[in-house]
Amino acid sequence: MALTEELFERFYQAYPKKKSKGDAAKWFRIHKPDRALVDRMVESLNRQKLTLDWQKEGGKYIPYPASWLNSQGWENEVDPTEIVDLSGDAVSKTLACELYETLENTEFEPTPGNRKLIKSWALDIEQYLSLERTRAREDKVFYAIQGIKNSPKWQKSVVDAKTLVKNIDFIL
Repeated sequence: MALTEELFERFYQAYPKKKSKGDAAKWFRIHKPDRALVDRMVESLNRQKLTLDWQKEGGKYIPYPASWLNSQGWENEVDPTEIVDLSGDAVSKTLACELYETLENTEFEPTPGNRKLIKSWALDIEQYLSLERTRAREDKVFYAIQGIKNSPKWQKSVVDAKTLVKNIDFIL
């Protein structure tokens, strides 16, 4: 395997959206990036994959690989505040689990299906919190979830994190 093809495969394996592979391969054949540049690309990709924009709605807003290459996407700066933490103790994930338990009236047990659901809800909550990240705003989500527990009206109306954050001011 030629070096350019090897480097392309390394890049493409790291890229989260597997679309228009031929266009991305063509970019590599034309520009012939060296190993150091591909290392920078993959490092930048690994940071960008953690951002809200790249994670929300199942990666809907991730550019195609060729578009990212043509725009020199590896040069994009990633502000640390854009990075989404969905680890076990992350606030948005904790709130998403709390919402799940409230709506389902059961303790959250991780299964492949509801793990994906919790990630989606955590991203919705994270997007809401990212508008103005404060402890008070985090508390507002928590109290809205508590409001759902105490209100039959909201138990019927709120079905997911999107409707929770959309109606948060009315629930409280």
